[in-house]
Order: sequence, then structure tokens, then C-alpha cells
Amino acid sequence: MTHIHKTIGALLLPIAVLISDYALAENQDCLNGYEFLKSQRKGDGIALPHTGLEMNSQYDTHQVCYRGKDVTQWAAGLGMEITSGSNGFFKNGTVAIVTAHERLEDGRGYWAGDYKAALILLRVDEETGELKRTMLATQKQDNDPTKTIEDFHLAGYDEFNKVVYFETPAFATASAIYSFPVFPVLQGEKPVLKYFGPGRIDFVMFDLGTSNASRNIGNVLVWRDEIFPDRGRDEVLYLINSAGKQICKVDSTDPGYRFNPVCINH
Repeated sequence: MTHIHKTIGALLLPIAVLISDYALAENQDCLNGYEFLKSQRKGDGIALPHTGLEMNSQYDTHQVCYRGKDVTQWAAGLGMEITSGSNGFFKNGTVAIVTAHERLEDGRGYWAGDYKAALILLRVDEETGELKRTMLATQKQDNDPTKTIEDFHLAGYDEFNKVVYFETPAFATASAIYSFPVFPVLQGEKPVLKYFGPGRIDFVMFDLGTSNASRNIGNVLVWRDEIFPDRGRDEVLYLINSAGKQICKVDSTDPGYRFNPVCINH
């Protein structure tokens, strides 16, 4: 793939607009959605109908639409199904990153592993308007089971540092988080996947206009499993910096913790 856009930096969007403009059902009528997007002057964009209402599920999608047509199966690949995606890297939505895994049959469960999964780039050719598909990554084995990539699920985007986060299963009860810079991918390079740490992402901080949130731009709220003598295994919320270093434990009982995280220890 050659150069995609001449002015990448000017076209990147903040996380707040990553959710698809028409959404909130398991399956959408792509044609109806296309008419809506055209009315918003976004008809040439890749639509990823949203399938979750919670902020930490904003990347959940099982469908890809382009110019009124359902192109989900083509985007996922033969025998695969879409599991997550983001189209918020350009203002016009002409680039998307999606994840897919094998559609299991015969009673097999994903917990057992041994299935195909992929990280995929979709982009609209600027000259022809044709939708292009590029395989970015597939599973990766490692001697450390927490660093073995069995599957992919987009979990966050750091708009300030232009970094994409995804999660993969690690053991039966936990996940591992990986990241990669998006600029090289948008310019045609393969992603350099970096292990970020254990846990699952709750929220990637961006500038929300509050002093505490501004101080935490690029930091990540992550749930991590811990064992307690009185209640066994439980999840604890931590604030982690963009390098993967733990900053503090966060008071998750505060309803505004995503916008004004309060450290309860250092």
C-alpha cells in the first residue's frame, strides 16, 4: 500500500467520535445507514454499526458497511466474523481497523483456543473509491502465555500519541493488552505490536476540559485481577501511563472516575 493521505495529522479525530453515526443494534440496514451518512456528508466513509452502549464497549461491532452495501464477510475473510473495529482515524471515515476471528462450529468454544484471528486494515482508495483490505497481523505464540496473541479485540485509541490498543485472552480468567502506533500502519507498514501489560482497558484518557483529565492525557485506566484473602479474586482499577507503568490505584466507586480519576494510593 502506498501513501494514503497527504496530511495525515490534520485529519486524525479524537476518541469521542469513534462511535459510528448510526448504530445501536446487532445488524443495520446498510442502505438506510448510507442515506443517513450521505446527509451528514460522510457517504464515502466506512461504517461500523455499533453494538454496545457502555463506553468500554464502543469498539464492539460485527458489521461493516460501505456505500450502502454490507461488506462484512469480505472484510472479515472466509469463515471469519468481525469482532471489533474503529473508523475514527480520519474525519471522513475512509480508514478503519477491524478485528476478526474464525466462526466456530461443531460445539467448539473460544476458550479452547486453536482458531484463526486477525487484525485488518480497511481503506478507501482515494482515486478509485474502491475499498481495499490489508491483513496487518495474525496470532503470535510466545513462551510466556501472557504474551501469546490468541485473538484481537480493539480496546482503546490514544488520540494524543496516536496509539491503538487491543486485548487478547491470557489464561482462562485474564486478558493481555497490546499497543501499536497507528501512523506507520496508515502509511503502509506492518504494525509493531508492543506488550502493554495484563488486564482490560476501561478508558484511554484524553482532554476533557478538566484539570485532572488534562494532566492524564494519554494515560490508561485498566482493570487488573488481584487475589484478596477475604473475597478471593477481584478486579482493581489502576491508572497506567502510556509506557505501561502503573501510576496508582483509582477509586472506582466514584461515578466520575473516567473524567476525574482519584488516586487512592501511590
